[in-house]
Amino acid sequence: MIIDNTYFEKDPIYISGIANRKDDKPTALAQALIDSANSYIAIYEPRFLRNLLGEALAETAEENPQIVALLRNEAVKTSPIANYVYFYWLRTHTTVGTPAGEKVQRGEYSDEASPRIRAIEVWNDMVRQCCVLRPKLVELGAVPDYCSAIFEPANLFGL
Repeated sequence: MIIDNTYFEKDPIYISGIANRKDDKPTALAQALIDSANSYIAIYEPRFLRNLLGEALAETAEENPQIVALLRNEAVKTSPIANYVYFYWLRTHTTVGTPAGEKVQRGEYSDEASPRIRAIEVWNDMVRQCCVLRPKLVELGAVPDYCSAIFEPANLFGL
């Protein structure tokens, strides 16, 4: 994988609790969140790479240092891949599955807030990054799927 769970340790794509440590080891909650983030990376990173690079280049992207350097900034832990993964992680973790159907989890001493604004901001930041990277990646042999949603900004109204 090109990214790892450490990309979700700060805003704007912070997964609350993922960086919690005790004696330099992740807490039980943090470990569960790390495992969840890693499973989402395993599912959504390949999908993102296929959309951005095309099938052939996506298969070997991890082995190409030029592509890896374009797709992640290791120093500040930013990547359009991380935004894409976070969008789907946030979408799934907004509700909790129960025997009675999907429910919104309520916390004590907190009010509900819609994740839509954050999700749209994260998605649109990913779109901007993809549009900036596109010409550089095409020079390296990428065949972007321009019909995929990764090139389409989102808004609150679904327009």
